[in-house]
Amino acid sequence: MCAYLIVQYGDRLAPICDRLERELAAMRANDDTVVRAKRLLASYGGQRARLSLTPPTAEVSRS
Repeated sequence: MCAYLIVQYGDRLAPICDRLERELAAMRANDDTVVRAKRLLASYGGQRARLSLTPPTAEVSRS
């Protein structure tokens, strides 16, 4: 996202994107991966997973 904004609006946004990247790196360094994954799953709030393909059915049509 930051790369897109910098390309669209120029170098004046680069310091903001740099700061966001540093803050994100610091946040990730302080947070356990499993805890972060659990928090992410909890944020979905019961939404069904979006599948790119429909689940297979028991019957397969043969042509």
